[in-house]
This record gives sequence, structure tokens and C-alpha cells, in this order.
Amino acid sequence: MGVIFHPTCIVQRIINSIERDGTSKVQDIHLLRVHHDKYACILTITTTQDLPADNYALRK
Repeated sequence: MGVIFHPTCIVQRIINSIERDGTSKVQDIHLLRVHHDKYACILTITTTQDLPADNYALRK
């Protein structure tokens, strides 16, 4: 089993990964627990770039 993060830490890591490009901003984020160590995330992003959603999904 991997490291289990606190939900607040997970949300902050997601926001940091999205916003580090300097042009994207997380407007709304929902983290849903789907299992004791698995989460689903729904978010709204505004950006000045024309990027596909896959671009954000691949960021770490």
C-alpha cells in the first residue's frame, strides 16, 4: 500500500500542479472519497491558453 495523504494535502497538491504554469487558475475543486485510500476529483479551471483536459490530467 502506498502513502496515504490527508485530503487537504491532496487538494493543495492538485491546485499547485495546475497553477504552476502561471496561466491556469483552479476556480472550484471537489475531492470525493471513493474508497478508504482512493479519491476522485472534479474541478473547474480557467486559463488563457487553449489546452486540452489531458494536459492537466498528466501533470504531477
